[in-house]
Amino acid sequence: MNTSFEEKVLCEISGLSDKVIILAFSGGRDSRALFHFLNRYKKRIPFRFFACHINHMLRSDSDNDEKFVKEICESSGIKVFVEKKDIYKRAKEKGTSLEHEARNFRLAVFKKLIKNLGADYIVTAHHQDDLLENFFLKSFQGSSLYNLKGFNYSDNLFFRPMLNVSAEEINEYVAKYRLNYVTDATNFDSNFPRNWIRHEIIPVIRNYNQGYLHNLIKLQDDSDELFHYLSRRIREINIEKKGNMFKLSASEFLSLDRFEQKFLVSSIISKFCRPEKRLIENILEISYKRESKRINLPNDFLFEKSCKSIRFYPKSLIAGYEYVKKPTEKVVILSNLGKIITFDKSLEKCRLIIRNRHKGDRLGSKKLKDLFIDKHIDLFLRDTAVVVEKDGQIVFAEGVVDNDNVYIRNNTEEA
Repeated sequence: MNTSFEEKVLCEISGLSDKVIILAFSGGRDSRALFHFLNRYKKRIPFRFFACHINHMLRSDSDNDEKFVKEICESSGIKVFVEKKDIYKRAKEKGTSLEHEARNFRLAVFKKLIKNLGADYIVTAHHQDDLLENFFLKSFQGSSLYNLKGFNYSDNLFFRPMLNVSAEEINEYVAKYRLNYVTDATNFDSNFPRNWIRHEIIPVIRNYNQGYLHNLIKLQDDSDELFHYLSRRIREINIEKKGNMFKLSASEFLSLDRFEQKFLVSSIISKFCRPEKRLIENILEISYKRESKRINLPNDFLFEKSCKSIRFYPKSLIAGYEYVKKPTEKVVILSNLGKIITFDKSLEKCRLIIRNRHKGDRLGSKKLKDLFIDKHIDLFLRDTAVVVEKDGQIVFAEGVVDNDNVYIRNNTEEA
């Protein structure tokens, strides 16, 4: 007689015929059960089946987990791909959280394997109790209404056949087939919020009224539906992306409903940092003000609200520079800005300083800053505008001070 685990998972994987899948295999109880089940059914359905183990090197015994996974895969005839990275060291060097770095590393590995193997899905062993843990974690952390379900990033990349399966049903399957698996001792430390929820909150609710937990799952489904609705709404907004820069019209952004604005900002900054509520509120508050302003974001990114545009970009894009043009040079290429400058006639054979603007720059009696403001030029464009100086005097400033002997063209699309 099949267990409820087998009935539920079989129903989910029945559509995998002729697909290529890669199981994210940690060696723990959940992924061990799914590995065993997929290996049993890979010929019956059929599908091609690989495994991937990611060693984050966060525990002293993490190499033992890796060894266990390799042995299981070898004995089962399943090819396994192992990726290893010192996530603690990486996070410390970049000044980011362990969670953020681990997630980004996993995602990079999965995308690489999908491409190299021509696979259809990364299969994960996330189950119903994981969904419930995520609900409480996100609620306690102040997540938005559209982000209570979790697992909603890059969903087209992942296949999760166990979301209707409880931890108890997994235990039943593991016991039936006497499966061995590795155990992470930190999973029992209730000083970690997820473990506290897992061991102290969910069992109490389940014993009191199982229906309450089902209602929370339904609430997560509503949250997911809201997420996809808002995703469709912001697709109507023209967001220009060039490299790591995101740019959109300030007027178009302000025409959105505030809830939609929050979602749009969250979707952008999640590309480079955690979209915390306080950070999003700060960005919105600045967006409503008339004056131009720029603020620091995590991981050396900036948010900027200017006259016409809203931008998110790395600080490195507005780094100061200075180049000395020799009298023998007619053309200067500024690769950092993607600009080509041609000098003609009276300036062609001159020694010139080519730079970005400096604090206190003046043209006669007027500040260069005021000239930029008068022409309603965005902050980013002011800081990336080419300034040409001859004998200590500014003879050209891109966008505000013309000179017939200076011609600029872009060798890339405009930011």
